[in-house]
Amino acid sequence: METTRIDIETRAVRRSVIVSYFMSAGAEEIGDRMEIGPDSGVRVGPEKTVSLGSIDIPSVDLAFYGEKDRTERLVQDFRARFLTAGG
Repeated sequence: METTRIDIETRAVRRSVIVSYFMSAGAEEIGDRMEIGPDSGVRVGPEKTVSLGSIDIPSVDLAFYGEKDRTERLVQDFRARFLTAGG
């Protein structure tokens, strides 16, 4: 089984919303990790603030890990749920 780790940074989504998303998908919260399966999950970092001019935006680092195909699907599903575009 090939394993992988994919690191991403999310902006404009609060950490509590991210944790709720994974909990509703059946993940178990263990410290700063969300265990999604026997050997897969995501580490959810602390919420930081990024300043863009006078606007403060929440930022959270995520580290998805586990079996390569499953991890790539988890990242794809996460991005589809939280992908936003300005307008």
